[in-house]
Amino acid sequence: MRDKQGEHIKATVEELMRRGALLGVDVRPLADAGGDEVASSVADLEFNPEGATRSVTSGGTSYAVWIPNRRQEHGLVFAPAGASTPDGAIEAFCLTAQDLLAVGDADQTMSEYCGYLSQSYENMAMVYRLVRSMGDIASAVQIVDESLNNMIETLECAWVAAVFNDEPELLGELSGREFTASEHTPVTSLVDEAHLVLSAWGGDEESVVVTPEENNGLALVIQPIRMRGTSVGRLVMAGKNDEGGDVSSFDTQLMDAVSACISSLLETIKLYAEQSATFMGTLQALSSSLDAKDRYTRGHSERVSLLGGMIARAAGLDEDVAQRYELAGTLHDIGKIGVPDAVLCKPGKLTDEEFGLIKRHPRIGHDILKPIPSVRDLLPGVLHHHERWDGRGYPDRLEGEEIHPMARALAIADTFDAMSSNRAYRSARSRDEVLAEIEKCRGSQFDPDLAGVFLTIDLTPFDRLLAKHGSERVNEQGPAGEGGLAA
Repeated sequence: MRDKQGEHIKATVEELMRRGALLGVDVRPLADAGGDEVASSVADLEFNPEGATRSVTSGGTSYAVWIPNRRQEHGLVFAPAGASTPDGAIEAFCLTAQDLLAVGDADQTMSEYCGYLSQSYENMAMVYRLVRSMGDIASAVQIVDESLNNMIETLECAWVAAVFNDEPELLGELSGREFTASEHTPVTSLVDEAHLVLSAWGGDEESVVVTPEENNGLALVIQPIRMRGTSVGRLVMAGKNDEGGDVSSFDTQLMDAVSACISSLLETIKLYAEQSATFMGTLQALSSSLDAKDRYTRGHSERVSLLGGMIARAAGLDEDVAQRYELAGTLHDIGKIGVPDAVLCKPGKLTDEEFGLIKRHPRIGHDILKPIPSVRDLLPGVLHHHERWDGRGYPDRLEGEEIHPMARALAIADTFDAMSSNRAYRSARSRDEVLAEIEKCRGSQFDPDLAGVFLTIDLTPFDRLLAKHGSERVNEQGPAGEGGLAA
């Protein structure tokens, strides 16, 4: 551990020796005072540690022994350099020594206080940045990476790492992951080093501080990352770039704060995922219950969801976007909750008035979902999945590029499933007939480019799902004559 007080005294001693040479005072180390009369006068001196100086007189000559802050190993002897040394010079020099040490103490105290304020500010600024970045709860990996990079800058250490347990249920995308940051060391080397450190020092679930003396000159801090009362990972800081390499309370406090922030982030993500899953499950159950009103449309929304995602992926959209297309397919007919069952389940042809009621379901679905922030991006797909490329659809008679791409994809998926499944008033069409109809309606009912993409898709997953839903209907017994409306 560094002795800052000792370093300060050593610097003061060096300054006194320099000044003594200028002012005619012989300044000698007490431990090596030489071999003359001065040295013999102080050789057997018993020093009272309560005093800073002690006067010595020998042969009519006055000397002084100066012990700075009771540190005898830094003691000095002040003696006349010759006959020209003024009277009282030794006493004055003792006072100068005391003043110089006092000024140095004050400077050191101020420097340490400024360092304290600076480090406190840096720590607070980092924690503030980390907390602010947690607003994006969908990006746990990014936040952990940013946290480690900020720690490298703030702590001025050799490297940092975060190692998470393999617990998918708790940690999601962070499960089993290892993150490192350093200005110099390659990441692959750091991962191995982090595991070695944890193997040697991280067995305890409490925080661990390892001094440089204990670890071949490399200080370590290991802080557990907890979630719901359980340790789910470790945060590691290795080495300090300043002289001595010591770990300070600022380092351990910041490590604790970062660990707490990451723990809070994990808790928030987990709660959000659980609430989102519950909410989405409720919507999907509602959508399925609407399909179940008519045994012939059982599974329709699930199949449209599958096809919507397949079209999005085939069109080259990102996986996240494709999943939103799937959810829109699940919810596209949720507005049918506002259509009377007598109309929704009518086995025969609908009157114009009844069809008018059916045409209201996209708007009803839109209005049901509009207040829900997490599904607002799905609203165009729900509202406009019955629009046509030629502008003859409903409810807004949009045309061409005016129709959102999600709605254009769902229009194809919705129609394809309706033609491919049995209804009370007709049997399913053959695959060749359905594909021919999709081709025929390119540029009129459907987006010509998306329809072309759809025609290249492998429909095996759809056929498996259709067969599954068909086998479920075989085991159901509905009232004679029960029918349904094409989607």
